[in-house]
Amino acid sequence: MLPVIGEYLVLDRFVAACLGFILNYAAYLAEIFRGGLLAIDKGQYEAAQVLGLSKWQTTTRVILPQMLPRSLTSFIE
Repeated sequence: MLPVIGEYLVLDRFVAACLGFILNYAAYLAEIFRGGLLAIDKGQYEAAQVLGLSKWQTTTRVILPQMLPRSLTSFIE
């Protein structure tokens, strides 16, 4: 499959290097934020459900305020 794509997709060395760095950094950030989400206890989701919050409200008002400080410490280091 890759040789077929290589015929149509020709990148300059600089562009290919930038694309590689961007993809690597995006994967790194995804793992940081995934770890932050996994650090939130299941009870937080259950408590938001008991309070009658929607999924959007649960995410924005309960989960993200707890996830971001935990994730940003790993991101800064």
